[in-house]
Amino acid sequence: MAYVTICGTVEQRSANMAAAVASGVPRLQTIGGYHRNKASIVAFGPSLKETWREIQGPIFTVGGAHDFLVNKGILPTFHVEIDVREHKADMVTPVVGVRYLIASCCHPVWWSKLADFDVSYWHVLSADGWEMEWIAKNDPGGLISAFGGGSTAGQRAMTVAAMLGYRDFDVFGIDFCYSGSETHAAEHSGPEQKRTRARVGDEVFETSPELAQAAVEMRNFLRTADCQVRFHGEGMMQSIARAIQKETKQNGTARSRMDKRSMDGGDQGQDGGGRQGQHSRQRDGACGHHAQSLGNAPDAQGIAD
Repeated sequence: MAYVTICGTVEQRSANMAAAVASGVPRLQTIGGYHRNKASIVAFGPSLKETWREIQGPIFTVGGAHDFLVNKGILPTFHVEIDVREHKADMVTPVVGVRYLIASCCHPVWWSKLADFDVSYWHVLSADGWEMEWIAKNDPGGLISAFGGGSTAGQRAMTVAAMLGYRDFDVFGIDFCYSGSETHAAEHSGPEQKRTRARVGDEVFETSPELAQAAVEMRNFLRTADCQVRFHGEGMMQSIARAIQKETKQNGTARSRMDKRSMDGGDQGQDGGGRQGQHSRQRDGACGHHAQSLGNAPDAQGIAD
């Protein structure tokens, strides 16, 4: 996943990073490899209300999904935060047994709030890239715990999970859209975002410019990432994932036909089977898919290819 700009000024984020390094909290250690274990990535989108019973561990939560699951009797394995704003810490009631993975750019209130809990920090890398130089100067050795990713906590949680060896994900509550008047699976204390509409195929979703951008980021991630990702529930991101799956099946059928023509001595021209074969190879694997063209609507922002 490409590096994407996240909220907060450089001044805010660098001050928070300095507080994290000085806090005495240990830096997250990555494993430097991969394993076969599955992980659930759980965000706080409206669909979580319908899908939470399907969640199995290990579990990475973000934002309000932490308390939502705890109140349902489900203990997260990890909890990830990336937001610089102080009020985000008010959304989480820490619980013994959860490992808290808090980005260094988060507000310093986290370090006192989690003083008696299992907590580590890691560094966010964003589109402007200034963090690389800052980390090298102020946290020697910290670049091994510095990760890129998308603009939302759910996307970054996938990146953190990958750095801990996970490559097989079940995703809950990453809808990138609203459900009627509901913006989250339960009450949420954050400011309301401007609303817009986005179209995926024949479906039109209520969303925000920020969530629509995140959906594009996730779609691009699914094109290239070498991992398994399954989205649960209903929402805009789930519809995009289904479109990707449909396109992948079509590409697989086309490649099978091309391979048969190749064996029979058929056309391998640059604009025929040869080019199709090249694209199909690039799309091998559950996440290495190319999304189908999702089109534009005159009355909705298009999540277009």
